[in-house]
Amino acid sequence: MPVVVIQSAEFGVYLRMDAREVTSKADDGSGTVNCQYQIAPWEIFEISAADDDGAVTIASVSFPGVYLRMDAHGAPPFASDSGGGTVNCQYGVGEWAKFRLEEQADGTFLIGSAAFPGAYLRIDGRGVNEAEPHGGIVSCTYTPGGWERVRLIPQ
Repeated sequence: MPVVVIQSAEFGVYLRMDAREVTSKADDGSGTVNCQYQIAPWEIFEISAADDDGAVTIASVSFPGVYLRMDAHGAPPFASDSGGGTVNCQYGVGEWAKFRLEEQADGTFLIGSAAFPGAYLRIDGRGVNEAEPHGGIVSCTYTPGGWERVRLIPQ
């Protein structure tokens, strides 16, 4: 399936996965998922079919065997400035590493959790306007808006 970068439609920043320490499955996931101002190897992902029901996985190209993971426990059921839940990495594919891509009328996508129906990936790129290792906050919410819309840009 496609190799892409995932760009916030609201902020123009890119989803970033630092999985240097992710070498085995962890119950709570591990590693860091945040956002970056520019495209580098940690911002490149491969999207693959996870199930016959349309779910996909989002795997790091730089860290083989490591997948985006979303735990929506604690995510607010209403619009919130801070989002909630936990978005990090997982070695191997578990239920919380499966997503649904929902194309929007403007060509952007929402990345919804397959395990937590109605929960969406959220990128807060405020203040990320130069290359930095700890940029932005990636979380989830049950109320999708502009911060949840992304562009999938082929690489």
